[in-house]
Amino acid sequence: IRYAVYAIGEILLVVIGILIALQVNNNNDLKKLKAKEREQLTYVLENLKTDSINLYWSIDSRTRYLKIHDNLNAFLKGELTVDDVGNIAGVNNILWSLKGFEALSIIDTIQFRTQFSGG
Repeated sequence: IRYAVYAIGEILLVVIGILIALQVNNNNDLKKLKAKEREQLTYVLENLKTDSINLYWSIDSRTRYLKIHDNLNAFLKGELTVDDVGNIAGVNNILWSLKGFEALSIIDTIQFRTQFSGG
């Protein structure tokens, strides 16, 4: 009988030790999981910041292009002069890129075409 009590005590100690080891292991796994989660959330946050900046610049760029488009349309309707269009920021860059291209030949306004084509 003494041996049975001793054996049961040993079994209980082993079981308690295993349960403690499992708890420690679970805590370590949870810490690792939380660290990985934090790392991934930080990565997502950085990407959101970068995307926000890129989106801001894209919207700003598109807004400027729309303004140029509206001003060129106003010129074609006779609401702006050649000098007005030439002074609009960005128009010269767009028209300069058209120099020598067939696209410039479709501009009907001779004064406008000659000013930006150099002749």
